[in-house]
Amino acid sequence: MTENENTLPALKTRGLNLHFSTRKGTVHAVDDVDISLQKGRTTVVLGESGCGKSSLARSILRLLPNNVQLYSGQVLLNGKDIMQFSQERFRTAVRWTKISLVPQAAMNSLNPVMKIADQIAEPLFVHRMVRNRKEAAERVEKIFRLVGIPEDFLRRYPFEFSGGMQQRAVIAMALVAEPELVVLDEPTSALDLLTQASIMNTLKKIKWDLGITFMLITHDISTSSELADDVAIMYAAQIIERADAGPFFKQPLHPYSEMLMESVPVLHELKEPGSIPGSPPDLLSPPEGCRFARRCPKRYEACSRPPPMFEARRGRMVRCWLYA
Repeated sequence: MTENENTLPALKTRGLNLHFSTRKGTVHAVDDVDISLQKGRTTVVLGESGCGKSSLARSILRLLPNNVQLYSGQVLLNGKDIMQFSQERFRTAVRWTKISLVPQAAMNSLNPVMKIADQIAEPLFVHRMVRNRKEAAERVEKIFRLVGIPEDFLRRYPFEFSGGMQQRAVIAMALVAEPELVVLDEPTSALDLLTQASIMNTLKKIKWDLGITFMLITHDISTSSELADDVAIMYAAQIIERADAGPFFKQPLHPYSEMLMESVPVLHELKEPGSIPGSPPDLLSPPEGCRFARRCPKRYEACSRPPPMFEARRGRMVRCWLYA
């Protein structure tokens, strides 16, 4: 039976690869990644810094640097392979209108000499979604209310905003063209704890009000658990575990996932958080077998070969020979 429009995931990748050419060699930033984002749900991509999370986001949005050596695979948006689109068609038909990005470091994403309202309205004019400035102003005011910015901030400049307000402005910019999918790349990493909690509450409200699909990229397990419906664990440029959030947070299956969860401090418990020995592999020359094997306490002979994804339990996929 073929999938119809209602059952198709919002976005799905198949064998997605992104390699960079550097003076030292080829960096394997994204390697053979399969991920599925269900409509109206939040998929959290968790992993250590440098594992390829941000590169995965940029490969989906085709925001690529000049030193790309390999960019291949499929990115299916509502069942249509947008990797086949020309650069111009992708820019006009997909970026911002179908998929938008909330990047790290909000201040770096805002023009310091341009008023916030004008910056947020810019995608509406670029994609011809409004006929005049009045329509644009109405849309921007509406989105300001949604993300929790007072309307009297509309005519202010970025330097007049706090860090949390700047982050809300960048979220507003990502939402103003009403995309189906928003990729959030470490949206709270530079904020204090109270502001982080406030931003996450705003994102939860947006999710419920708009029914939007989120892909949240983060290394912060405790923050991500508030928003997550699905979890994908990334290690050394590969997805090594995929699961619904509830079962995952109760019992992760991959040895790396287990050790990652044990490293999180828990209130009102005397047990000290654990640690993961060693360091991640160099993505210039990733290991031929399992990429976590050198750090894994459960490794055995089979780990010298690269493991595929196994269905360990119903709907739970794990890249580990223990579940062969």
